[in-house]
Order: sequence, then structure tokens, then C-alpha cells
Amino acid sequence: MFRNILTLTCSLLLLVSCNKGVVFNETQEIPNGNFQRFTEQKFNVNIENIDDCYDLYVTTVIDTAKFISSTLPIMVTVDGPNGDSRMFRNTIMIRDKAGNWKGDLDGSLLTTVTRVREYYFFNIEGKQLVRISQCSHKYDIRGISMVGFRVVKADLVYPD
Repeated sequence: MFRNILTLTCSLLLLVSCNKGVVFNETQEIPNGNFQRFTEQKFNVNIENIDDCYDLYVTTVIDTAKFISSTLPIMVTVDGPNGDSRMFRNTIMIRDKAGNWKGDLDGSLLTTVTRVREYYFFNIEGKQLVRISQCSHKYDIRGISMVGFRVVKADLVYPD
């Protein structure tokens, strides 16, 4: 299982590293594949230009043999270096209405990449602490092997 996760992670990093505009990309393993409600995945993101806007993505790697839900509700909190915090809730769709897995399936491992904010502006330069937690009604969500966070410079195109 660990070998599959390692191969999948390396593949994701290779794919993402080829993308232009990627400012930050990190994936973290969830201990025992058990995403607990009051446990946060923390990411330190350095933002050098607040004039740019960004798209924010959350990546999940899920063991489909252990995951029983069709969605994963999450809370994303961005703590700026000046003490300001911004929080937003999002629901990651894991299965469609017909029960089909959404994302890239490799054996029993499903990888999803979900844009959780489009055209996001950071209000101050420097280190931002991004915290991701699950906010399901269940204390533990089994089957979540990894959670990642990615920041990509957005292509903001204004109409003529």
C-alpha cells in the first residue's frame, strides 16, 4: 500500500511540477488513513506578490476500500502573517449521484484535485499558514491517505 501511495505521490508531483504558475504544492500523509475531525493538516505558504490572484486547490488520496461517503466536507483556514484569518468551507465530491468515483483511480487509490477558491487574493505578503480540517458529522473519516494543498497563479482575463 505504501509503495502505491509513494508512486502516486511522485506521479502527482511530476505532473504538477510541469504546470506553469504553481506557487506552492505540498501533500501530507494522514496517519493510519484516519482523518480526525479536530486534527488539521498545516501548510506554510510563502506569498511574494499580493497583486496577483491565485486559484487554491485541495488534493486528496483516498483508499476506496475504506472510504464510505460520497463527499468530504472540509474547512480551509488561511492565517496571514499579520494575524488575520480567513475561513471557508468546501465540499469535495468523491462520488457522483450514480455512485461512480470522481478523480483518477489507480487500483483502490483515488486521487481528487478540487479547486476550493478561484481568483483568491492574499492581503499581505509573507508566510501564510493554511490549515485544512475535515468538518464532517463523523469524528473519524477512514480511508483518507493524504491531503495536499496547491496554490496556482490564476489567469485573470478581463473582457474587452
